[in-house]
Amino acid sequence: KTATAKTATAHASRVSSAPSATRAGTSAAAVAADLTDIHGSGLGFDACTAPSVQNMAAWLASPYRTIGTYLGGDNWACDYGNFTADWVQQVAAMGWRFIPIWVGPQAPCTGIPGAVTIDPADATAQGQSEAASAVATAQSFGYGSGTPIYFDMEGYDNSDTACSQAVLSFLDGWTEGLHAAGYLSGVYSSAGSGMVDLASEYGQPGYASPDDVWIADWNGSPQLTDPYVPDADWADHQRLHQYYGGHNETWGGITLNIDNDSIGGDVAGSAAAPSGPRPVLADVPDAVTVAAGGASTVALALHAPSGQSARVRWQVSAPAGLSVAPGSGSAELAPGGTAVVPVRVTAAAGTASGRYDLPVTATAGSVTLTETFELVTVTAAGGGTVATPYPVVLYAADPASMAVAVSTAARLGLPASDVTGNFETAWNDVDNGNDLVVAVGQAAGNALNQNPCGWTNPAGTAAGSTPFYYIGVPLTGPAGPDVFEPSGGTSPALTALVTAQLMHYALAGSLPDDGGPPDGPVPPADTCLGSASVPVP
Repeated sequence: KTATAKTATAHASRVSSAPSATRAGTSAAAVAADLTDIHGSGLGFDACTAPSVQNMAAWLASPYRTIGTYLGGDNWACDYGNFTADWVQQVAAMGWRFIPIWVGPQAPCTGIPGAVTIDPADATAQGQSEAASAVATAQSFGYGSGTPIYFDMEGYDNSDTACSQAVLSFLDGWTEGLHAAGYLSGVYSSAGSGMVDLASEYGQPGYASPDDVWIADWNGSPQLTDPYVPDADWADHQRLHQYYGGHNETWGGITLNIDNDSIGGDVAGSAAAPSGPRPVLADVPDAVTVAAGGASTVALALHAPSGQSARVRWQVSAPAGLSVAPGSGSAELAPGGTAVVPVRVTAAAGTASGRYDLPVTATAGSVTLTETFELVTVTAAGGGTVATPYPVVLYAADPASMAVAVSTAARLGLPASDVTGNFETAWNDVDNGNDLVVAVGQAAGNALNQNPCGWTNPAGTAAGSTPFYYIGVPLTGPAGPDVFEPSGGTSPALTALVTAQLMHYALAGSLPDDGGPPDGPVPPADTCLGSASVPVP
């Protein structure tokens, strides 16, 4: 998927010139009961190909209850895989809800090589025709009358006014065609292009605006408001938000590559299907350093949702060379209650220096709730640091964030030289692209984003401008010149949490999972905060 103009779009689009797949012989007659429109809420995800029924059952351990399902279209690059009418019925019975997606012709000014595009001279009729094809396909999978179908319009250059007009005419026809067939109209698009254009026509006489919008803005926050879409538009439970791009998550022992979505609009589902919150397990902290032959203690936190008690069993797995005590246990949780369990991690004398992920699982009854990790850095017997596969820089521009950076480096066994409070040093590190630079705290993110304070820099660039941009998803290595990763939260505690998650992913390739969505940073802003030089304690 695409991201906003300011957020890097380094991840490849799922849309290509590949032809749509053929449906796997499904028909409406094979469907026991059509799904209907549901006002969705909570969290969801979308994946290129539908997971198996067994994997969807395992992912009931997750906080998600809505999944995007691709119906087809000329520019659909995936395949149906497990997706059949029977799959829909079985998964719906578990309590899952659906976002039906159609990937048809793209904007005439799309940057996607070889994509089938809209004919500006026939855009409205083309949109109507695509709606008819999408409805017929949706019906074959059991998506009944009244349910929404979301058109996937990938990002495009909306400075091209003729191109934007073709897109708007096409989507006008799309909505008219769906409404004529008794279905709701939805549109997925990048916040900075498709959403801006649709918002310009919202409420205008003679234009058929979609019933719901699915905003692609990888800002890391599940909130449904967005600076590109006025709050008054699509304000009555009519918004979805794709807030986090492609990455791996593991729930119930099953790893999938997904995008994260916040659900606040129309989806397809069965009102009778079960849903609701579950207990979760969080790790506090998510990383610790242990010298070979030594030990340290981490804390596991078990949480019960409000109004629900639970008996939760937990288990920590340790690789060779490490041991944990206790390795398992259980706790009775009152409604809304929390139990904190100390776990001692010991490294044998001969354990090789390095970083080790310790999987932590929790179950309630026969249901796996969550899986998270403790990242253990083992140093030499006398202590010290452990090298990273590439240079890492934690840059902070205020004292509170510097404390977070220093603490994070210590917990990960990073050398003190990996932390800096000097703006010019951080500038050079981002500029050369050899380092993974994490801006710890809002002040650091703002400084690298636009240098609103006008601090001295190697390029002599004035206030309000830098050549840099930020990534809205976790990285497992440097992204190249002029790219940094922000980890500023609304408080030092949230900054510490986001920084821990990003660094865990950078060093181990896994995201700590606290039973909720990955914590996204507050996007950098053009606001002067902090100072150009903060001492490293």
